[in-house]
Amino acid sequence: MIPGALFIWDYPRTFQTVARLLSFNRAAEILNYSQSIVSAQIKLLEEEFGVTLFNRLGKRISLTEAGQMLMGYSQKMLDIEQEGTGSVKWETTYAAKGSMKSCSQESPLSRIPRATAGTFFVVK
Repeated sequence: MIPGALFIWDYPRTFQTVARLLSFNRAAEILNYSQSIVSAQIKLLEEEFGVTLFNRLGKRISLTEAGQMLMGYSQKMLDIEQEGTGSVKWETTYAAKGSMKSCSQESPLSRIPRATAGTFFVVK
């Protein structure tokens, strides 16, 4: 099993970054990690799933079939992280305070189609 609670968001983000850039070094720069940390995270993912996620051809890499499958799942995980973070921030900033506040882009109300959305307030 992959160690640490950071797996929930850290490993999918690292995988997505490497997969989109097709570069461990560039992913490390973007994520502000060392290249060895990025490589170690990908290796742990490969060990956890028992598959190779990237074809390594010298300095070039490409996604394997398993890597392509993981792209969709890891993106869903990151989407859930973003949605959860937004909801928690909204709940703790606006709803839990019991005061009248305008709803931000992060609020659940931001899912209402723009044509029907107006200015909404939370009143307790």
